[in-house]
Amino acid sequence: MSDLLELSPEELRELERLVAEQFGQTRDRRSHPRSPYPAPAKVTPLCQDGRVRYTQTVACRDLSPGGVCFVWPGRVDFQQAVIELGQERERLLMRARVAWSKPSPLDPASSLVGCQFLERLRQGS
Repeated sequence: MSDLLELSPEELRELERLVAEQFGQTRDRRSHPRSPYPAPAKVTPLCQDGRVRYTQTVACRDLSPGGVCFVWPGRVDFQQAVIELGQERERLLMRARVAWSKPSPLDPASSLVGCQFLERLRQGS
């Protein structure tokens, strides 16, 4: 145990990273705290040239001022999207980039997707 006390700060961080990786735990690197947001949203993936592909209604998991996490049916094959949150009278449109995606723990055929908001869009954009 005394050897552990002799590790440098860098070695301790590396050890912490390896243990977290081994047990599936990662440090939360978000800039903003997230809140549960069990509500539907509309996600419209964008082509590389910015054209709209189609719109899919998804189930959100959480939301923060910096982004949103939702369940996508299938594999994620886009890098940016327009995300519509809220109800008709208080609708919020955000352009976002896919920060990460992984198989959903509840349905491996679906993906859990984390998006970072890039900008707020005006209605009709």
